[in-house]
Amino acid sequence: MSFKLKKLVSIILFFISTSLYAQTQTSPGSAFQNFCENIDTFHPMHRLTLSTILQVTKEQDCKKSSKILANLENFASIGFVTTLLPFSDLTQLKGLYLYQTLASDTEELKNLRSLKFLALANYFKYEKVQSDISVLKNLTNLEVLNLTGFPITDYKVIGLLKNIKSIKLDGHNDVTDLDFLSNLDSLDEFSLQCTDLFKDIVSARDLTSPHHIVGTPPPPCLNTSLKDISALSKFKGLKLLNLNSQFIQDISFIKELKSLQVLKLDLVPILDFSPLENLPLLFLSLSRISQNKNPTLPYRKKLGLYKKRNYSPVYKLKSLENLNVAGSHPKELIGIKKLTSLNALDISSDILPKNLIFLKGLSNLTYLVINSTTKNGHDLLDVNIRNRSDLEDISILKEFKSLRVLWLRGHKIKNISSLTELKELADLNLSHNFISNIDPLSELTKLRSLAIDRLYNSVNESDELQLSKPITDINALSRLTRLNVLSLENQGIKTIIPLMSLAGLRVLKLSGNNKISNIEAVRNMAFLNTFSFSCMNVTPHLSDPFTQKKITPCDNPILEDISPLKNLAWLSYIDLKYNNIKDLSHLRNLSQIRLLKINGNKITNIKPLSDLFHISGLDISDNLIEDLRPIANHMALSSLNAARNPVRLWPNLKDQAYLMSLDLSSTGLKDLSIISKNGKLDTLNLYDNNISDLSPLNRLQYLSYIDITDNNIESLDPLNNSKQLEIIKARNNNISDISSLRLPSLITLFLNGNSISDISNLRSMQRLLTLGIDDNLVSDLTPLRFMTSLMKFTGEGNPIKIESCPLNSSVEVLNIFCASYF
Repeated sequence: MSFKLKKLVSIILFFISTSLYAQTQTSPGSAFQNFCENIDTFHPMHRLTLSTILQVTKEQDCKKSSKILANLENFASIGFVTTLLPFSDLTQLKGLYLYQTLASDTEELKNLRSLKFLALANYFKYEKVQSDISVLKNLTNLEVLNLTGFPITDYKVIGLLKNIKSIKLDGHNDVTDLDFLSNLDSLDEFSLQCTDLFKDIVSARDLTSPHHIVGTPPPPCLNTSLKDISALSKFKGLKLLNLNSQFIQDISFIKELKSLQVLKLDLVPILDFSPLENLPLLFLSLSRISQNKNPTLPYRKKLGLYKKRNYSPVYKLKSLENLNVAGSHPKELIGIKKLTSLNALDISSDILPKNLIFLKGLSNLTYLVINSTTKNGHDLLDVNIRNRSDLEDISILKEFKSLRVLWLRGHKIKNISSLTELKELADLNLSHNFISNIDPLSELTKLRSLAIDRLYNSVNESDELQLSKPITDINALSRLTRLNVLSLENQGIKTIIPLMSLAGLRVLKLSGNNKISNIEAVRNMAFLNTFSFSCMNVTPHLSDPFTQKKITPCDNPILEDISPLKNLAWLSYIDLKYNNIKDLSHLRNLSQIRLLKINGNKITNIKPLSDLFHISGLDISDNLIEDLRPIANHMALSSLNAARNPVRLWPNLKDQAYLMSLDLSSTGLKDLSIISKNGKLDTLNLYDNNISDLSPLNRLQYLSYIDITDNNIESLDPLNNSKQLEIIKARNNNISDISSLRLPSLITLFLNGNSISDISNLRSMQRLLTLGIDDNLVSDLTPLRFMTSLMKFTGEGNPIKIESCPLNSSVEVLNIFCASYF
């Protein structure tokens, strides 16, 4: 049977089965039961939906699972949902929360008239089909609507939902005006955060529940179509407004919102805060800190984001209970002690004094975050030691006896004895300080989350690094039996036996403790969801201007036995890289795994992973794997790294429809047809292979990054359909002609080590920032003389003629190169 005929038959079967279901549905849950029992008649992608629902019901039997569904008032999941058909008859539902919605068949919701709360969201940056949401007009009881990252055809439909009280449209950067809201008189919450969403699920490894997803800030957007938001001034009853990361500078309209209690303006370049002065605000967020890699910060800086702020109108808000002014200078915080009603405060910054005496008087605080950050506003995020603040004395905190949450990352704190007074503490983060003695923590028996990571576990010539002696004794933790989260990365721990009493742990991170020989202590941690135990050396990469981490495999990996994990049924994130593991059979039944890192081990067989269909991020690089076929049916994969394996048997990855990041470098790959149908690919690493033909890649229209260094490629023309390509690394190939290359979005191009003589075509690439053409046959550089965007250029090893190397061009890097070349 031909492929076209097979496809036609499957389509006919789909419509027949759908029609039959419509006739047979008689009670809530029957749609799912039919869907479940006849799953083989549907497109294979819909198995993801089935698996998601079975996870929520915790029942593998179709009939039993349908009965559970029929009695649920609320359904919430971060699992993939590719069709809404199984929910179509759950008329009793009041809340439906789907946070990885790849479905566009919203008409299946038409009978769910009891719905009050609906989330059709996707916090990850997959390309998705726009959906017609006109069916929502039937849901007259709807009060709360979350469409984060869910593309829709018409915003006017939202304006017809007369009873709607809360709307969340984060990531809808195509909104040009807010007129569609004009008739929503009941609206009291509106969120339009400018965000580009998470690139893929691997970008957010700790997002293991709906709560984590909704509570984690996604990356700020690069641009937005919205210029005027003054239309919001008519909503006098508005209580919550989230405009995080928008590029607005005028918030004068906000003074009209006399009921406003919650206002979020993170990364918004505002200097005048007087419109806030008389508002009844309880929560105010004005952070200048980005919690993700953020290329928009230079532009936001030009708009005034980091100019000195006058917070005096804010310090008059006597009702204020929660304030986030992260990224502020200590001088801007003078007056903060006037806010005596505060119970939550975030003053993370790149500049902090040696003590916290300026906080004296704020003894009602229950939540206090003071993390060190980089100078351009990025969160420390475990990477930077040169930006460690001067804070070392925290003795004032003994007066803050109501504290439940305390984060103090990235300072010079050694002595934590004053914390023994804080008996109410539930969440404590002391990572990246100089703490080696944790005995004072033994009295904090209400702790549920504790992090004391160390930046590096291998030090060198930096005297400051030598001050950070590792923690070796963790006996004090044995009394903290309420702990759910524990992170002790890069310390000097030799045994985790004291952790055996912590049976309630859900997250345990021990990577970089390279002297631990076994993990037997985790065997009875039945609720463990996240486990990291990588054997690695983490050193400061001192050649880097910001002293970044350099992670390498540890010198003597000793962990071989992972059998203690085999019955931990809730594990969803596992990081075991750079160990001595050979056998994966103990992972065979861990069906909840979503993210798995087992790179850098001695694995030859990945067949135990063949039924772990929920894996969305998989790193099996640097092993001894010859057969990749066991992952052929992993349809949830968004990221796969199988680099540096001696692969002989390849899967066809056609069913990985949402694969966005793929690394098959150094695998001996010759034929790219196995990835020709992965149309969502964004990042592709194929260096050091035997590839000669790129034509199978001509359908990858969303590709933004490709590395094809060290292959046998003669032409880059097949990449012309990838109009979003920004980075090409094509060093050491057989390329001689680039005259047909048409990639207007390109910003980085490395063509070193080829046979190119004519670069005149590059003048059309006006966004190019970095160009490398070393070791080619180029004699004329004049085509580059008007490429004013060029910031970095290398061209050594070419027969360049002195008269064709312009010294007086408008491109400074070209002038510098020509002046030094001859």
